[in-house]
Order: sequence, then structure tokens, then C-alpha cells
Amino acid sequence: MKSNPVPALPYASAEFQLSNPGLFFHFKVRQTDNAALFALIKKDSAALGSIKTGDVIPMTFHFPDKTVPAQRRPTRIKYIEDVSQKGVKDHVMVTLDTQIEFGPSPP
Repeated sequence: MKSNPVPALPYASAEFQLSNPGLFFHFKVRQTDNAALFALIKKDSAALGSIKTGDVIPMTFHFPDKTVPAQRRPTRIKYIEDVSQKGVKDHVMVTLDTQIEFGPSPP
């Protein structure tokens, strides 16, 4: 049985800025075999002290083709996992969910 190939990664990098002045983060977007988007962030990064699982942060995603305009999307932090035992020393994997569905607005 053939497995379905993982679709091409739509984004090359992403960035976000938190409400604290001066906290701006830009990172490379990666993709797991099951197509989940994630970022590897150093454990001592100020970004980790500013985000937690479940947070929804407006992020700007940049495409590999620089002629395509960047895309701003609300992004949920699905989970944060220590990956030191998986060969990525001093980093955590922050999995991102860009397919956020909000319930209906209250009347």
C-alpha cells in the first residue's frame, strides 16, 4: 500500500510580535511527516516565556516565492514539546495550527 505524500510546505517562515514592546520573533516554518506545521525554538528564547499551548497569536507567514505577498493568519499554539531526546539539543518543537475555526458570534 502506498502512503500519500506530504503536500509541499506552503510557507518558508513566519513572524509574530507580542504586546510587549520589542518582542518580535521570526522563525523558519517546518513540516512533520503528517503535515503538521512547527517551529524549533531554543529553550532559552524569550518567545517561550511569552507563549503557551492554546494561545492564538496573529502570525505573518512568508512564502518561499518572495513575489507572493505574506499572509497574516490567526495561529493556535497546539503544543510545545521538548525534542532534546530526539536529537535536537536545547530546542523545543512548537506545533502550529493555522486552520482555526471559531464558533458563531454571539447575537
